[in-house]
Amino acid sequence: MIIPKVFVCLATFSLWLISEFATGALTTSSATVTKSKDIEFLGEVTFPTKTTFKRTEVGGLSGITYDSRKNVYYSISDDRSQKAPARFYTLKIDLSAGSLKKVDVVNVTTLLKADGKPFPELILDPEGIALTKDGKLFISSEGYVDKLVKPFVNQFSLTGKLLQVLPIPSKFLPSAKGNKGIRNNLAFESLTITPNQKYLFTATENALDQDGDVATVTAGSPARILKYNLSAAQPIQEFLYVTEPIAGNAKISRFSANGLADLLAIDNTRLLSLERSFSLIKGHTIKLYEVSL
Repeated sequence: MIIPKVFVCLATFSLWLISEFATGALTTSSATVTKSKDIEFLGEVTFPTKTTFKRTEVGGLSGITYDSRKNVYYSISDDRSQKAPARFYTLKIDLSAGSLKKVDVVNVTTLLKADGKPFPELILDPEGIALTKDGKLFISSEGYVDKLVKPFVNQFSLTGKLLQVLPIPSKFLPSAKGNKGIRNNLAFESLTITPNQKYLFTATENALDQDGDVATVTAGSPARILKYNLSAAQPIQEFLYVTEPIAGNAKISRFSANGLADLLAIDNTRLLSLERSFSLIKGHTIKLYEVSL
């Protein structure tokens, strides 16, 4: 029997841009990953366009995390409260046969602000999700640079209640002059907690404005990995992560990108990183790396 303790979701914003819905490709392994060769691709499931659950569109699934106590998964929608209030879905995924064949949506939970009300449109862009051992969720938002909306890494209950707001270093915050901070749709896409629950990692998909250029077909982009100490609820360290260039050649298309789309902590100093490259001509190129800090 496969124990789905560790996995990465390939449902990224680039897939959402094409069809409004994402293909969830799960990579899972045994409960303890020791080397990257222990990872096995088990399959993929595609939700048809306009799939709905309780009057919400089940689209833009960006991150996913496993609840071993309930044997369910929680997957965050990257909808900016435009199709329905910002939310995450509860999924049932049967991996007992060693492959991924079917994903069932069993619940949807609305995220709530500090005042207990749903998030209005365009003040968040939820992307990453990670579950703590005491049954709480950390969720990351890319913010919205065009409206100077800050990114966040916040903790929520499984009922959607806001519990904690982690501080974001000022270097990441967007500027009205456009000369510092995150770039639009290239911020905190990833989120992961170390197995010992001491540290949380998130990362920008590409460089901050002051750090360099976005990825091109000839060069990668210097993204930042941000490490939090969860007991102190403070950021404590940063790491430089240079992405690969956009897959393809110099003539690929006007719309193209490559970014650091997700992270998974193997232990305190090793991560799995997932890069997603996209162009209208070449389509998607997904690569998984083992990273040492």
